[in-house]
Amino acid sequence: VINDGTFYGNLVTVYVMKGELVVNGGTFLLQQMSEDGGNRYRYMLNCYDDGFKDGTAKITVCGGIFHGFNPKEANDGSYLADGYKVTKNDSVYTVSK
Repeated sequence: VINDGTFYGNLVTVYVMKGELVVNGGTFLLQQMSEDGGNRYRYMLNCYDDGFKDGTAKITVCGGIFHGFNPKEANDGSYLADGYKVTKNDSVYTVSK
């Protein structure tokens, strides 16, 4: 569970192999461009592919500030908790109830 703090990643900020990450708050940023030149922020929060597919790795976002990353668009919206919304200001996405 992440309730607060500032988290800087290098390609990925938080990676879940197994279990559930619940993000209630905090600020999340990435420092490095992806190697393939694609969307720099697509893996800011990420699950191990096999774990995500079989349900053993999960991310639930209930709050937080994400620079360049929209949790609602990650994995077909599965990261954003039910009843929560994302607001955008420039390239900063804020999750709230």
